[in-house]
Amino acid sequence: MEPKKHMEKTNKNEKMIRKHKAFSLIETLFAVLLITTGILAVMGLVGTGMTVSLDARNQLVAVELAQEGVELARNIRDNNWESGAESFQYLTAGGNCRVDKRYVYPTAIVCNGQYRLYLDGNGFYTHNSAGTPTRFYRRLDIGSGTDSRSVISMVTWDSRGASAFPNDTADCDTVHKCAYAEVVLSRWGE
Repeated sequence: MEPKKHMEKTNKNEKMIRKHKAFSLIETLFAVLLITTGILAVMGLVGTGMTVSLDARNQLVAVELAQEGVELARNIRDNNWESGAESFQYLTAGGNCRVDKRYVYPTAIVCNGQYRLYLDGNGFYTHNSAGTPTRFYRRLDIGSGTDSRSVISMVTWDSRGASAFPNDTADCDTVHKCAYAEVVLSRWGE
């Protein structure tokens, strides 16, 4: 009687093991599917995060470059006042102009359509093509007025380059990869 019971237990154990082997294979495939889905989701999030981070960096640089443009125009007006010249003497009204950090007074504003910014050897942005080309383009638009002049500095980092400048500041936003700064300069001491 003993051997028969032992055989019955062995047969039951083998049947259970066989059932669990098939179940283990399904569990393993399901686990692999879950892990693969999780890894792919994380990789997608990392890629999206990198893109958003790079766009945020470019936007920050563009905003600072736009602000620098209006500050340089303000500096020209201030130098005019200091030298005794008329406030807007070297702030010629018109669009499609550029100004550099290393301008030589009084020939500071140039209106010739060369907008691309380059990095010089010291890490400064300039319009001098001897530097390393960047993705940024800056354009100044100077309004005409006798008592005040508006200065709009637009910077774009769109791959289309200078053709990416919008016609209006209302269209200059992060969707269009554009940033701008605007200031109204008035006459000083005249």
